[in-house]
Amino acid sequence: MKRRSELIVPDSPEAMARVVATLLACDGRLDWRELDFLDRSGAFRLIGLTRNEFLEILAGALKERADQRAAGLPAIEPMLSAIRARRLQLVLAALLVYIAEIDRDVGPEESKLVRSAFEHWDISPADLQQQMSVPLVRSEAALYGLRETA
Repeated sequence: MKRRSELIVPDSPEAMARVVATLLACDGRLDWRELDFLDRSGAFRLIGLTRNEFLEILAGALKERADQRAAGLPAIEPMLSAIRARRLQLVLAALLVYIAEIDRDVGPEESKLVRSAFEHWDISPADLQQQMSVPLVRSEAALYGLRETA
């Protein structure tokens, strides 16, 4: 049986949503601040889905995460491979950075997922700063699980 991530069309809104939903689900719970950020930032529009369509994908990711809790993180590589366009990779990388550090305490699972995306897409914090205006401190916090001190 094929995994859901293998059935997604490359560079589709569903592929993008799946990556974001996997990050949101990686700690096994949903923080209201994460959804608030997605609402306020226009992320659903950037991804190309309605809020309800995204929430359906997120519900599936949360269910998968609950089923896999003992087995560790889900395989993210097929999902990352489905994002091929550089512009989409940069948009998603920026979203991942901001979502990971919303609570100012990036967990190890979130950090690992963000690092996987950066490595897979060959994106550096400097790339995000230059092309997406994401401050280096935010990217580094998401990549290395640092706490923001403010």
